Amino acid sequence: MRLAPLVTIGLVALGLIANLAAGPRPGHPALALPTALAYATLAILWHRDRTRPDHRPHPRLTLVLGLAIAAACLLTLADRWTGLFGGNLDAALRAAELGALGLNGHVSSKSLLFIATCALALLGARRSRLLSSLFVLALLAICNVAVVDLAMSGALWDRELSVWSTLAAFTLTLAAALRLRERSVFSALFLPGAAGMALRLMAGLSLVMPMLAGWIYAYLMAPKPQEADLIAQLFGGLGWVMFQMTFLLGFIIARELRKTEATAQQDLLTGLLNRAGIAAAVRGIKADVAGVLMAEVDGFAGLNDTLGNPKGDALLRDIAAAIRAEMPEDDAIIGRLWNDEFLIVVPNLVLPQLEQRAEALRLAVSRLPPLATDDGLHHPRLTVGCATFIPSRMSFDALLNDADSALHWVTTARRDWFTEAEDEDHAPPTAPPEDASAVPAAAGRAG
Repeated sequence: MRLAPLVTIGLVALGLIANLAAGPRPGHPALALPTALAYATLAILWHRDRTRPDHRPHPRLTLVLGLAIAAACLLTLADRWTGLFGGNLDAALRAAELGALGLNGHVSSKSLLFIATCALALLGARRSRLLSSLFVLALLAICNVAVVDLAMSGALWDRELSVWSTLAAFTLTLAAALRLRERSVFSALFLPGAAGMALRLMAGLSLVMPMLAGWIYAYLMAPKPQEADLIAQLFGGLGWVMFQMTFLLGFIIARELRKTEATAQQDLLTGLLNRAGIAAAVRGIKADVAGVLMAEVDGFAGLNDTLGNPKGDALLRDIAAAIRAEMPEDDAIIGRLWNDEFLIVVPNLVLPQLEQRAEALRLAVSRLPPLATDDGLHHPRLTVGCATFIPSRMSFDALLNDADSALHWVTTARRDWFTEAEDEDHAPPTAPPEDASAVPAAAGRAG
């Protein structure tokens, strides 16, 4: 996609040079100067729009020139087909073709339609990906029919288009499709792995096979020019329909892959992410820093042995729901690492907000209904450790090591507090310290 502007400008330059070298040849399709300028301008605008993002929906130059090119082409078409402006626009365009100077290319109605559609696709690339995708699909249909006609007769669409203009059109269409590869109808063609490769191969064959079939038909049957034009449109339309079938198949495959991936990254008991899902989500963090909370359910192993797995699973589901309720951020990553350990990663959440969130988690779980055991009522509690994650410098394993160290530090501090209280009072304490989440703030790596 980065080379598309240079390739397009190179193609139209070669087309103009070939046109000048050949001289006037009536009836021969050649690249017209207005068409070459329009293709080159659109290529530059595509490049600017991709490499120079702006806080506005479109850079000002792209907006002004894109609208001007689209309006000029559409108004000229209206004047040519309906005489809207008395033929003045069409006459001005024919004068700009400079046929008297050897640039005998004709700006056809198909060229004007393609240029206008390409400009509209450019304008919709940021504001509406769906609208831009529809314009690009129209560009593919135009190009597909043109290439089939080229393969059959060497003259494109009533001898109105040249090989160079068709190549430039295909280059711009490919650049537009690549620009829209994410969150558009083209995204299915860029799936990773064997599925994406197979879909790209099918899409390529849907464009190449009609062209090859048209060439074979023209070689064997030698149709008349009028018949060749009709057959080219039929074969090109068939190729475009095959291309759409590839899109449909890609959507089905992409949907099934997303379902499979979501299932593989989800903890079936709690509905949170599992370890693989957490790792994948952490790799996608764009923030400079993120807060990490690792929570462990106090005494869960003994409680699970006493009450049984069904009640233990129910407790984990309740705790997962409580944790999710305390994390309102849309980009918060919440998952269950192991049996009774939960990991929460929140971009742009740092101390002291991280400590406050840990306290809120502990209180939310402590408010859950107590469980009846042989020794009395058991109140669910969490031990929470805090750490900081820097995506640009740390791996997922480093994140786990820091979070686990913070949790271990808190657990050790609480155990020491209980031991000291027992030594002093000769009786087990009735409550833990204020909260362990305040303890790891003093730990070296947790801060």
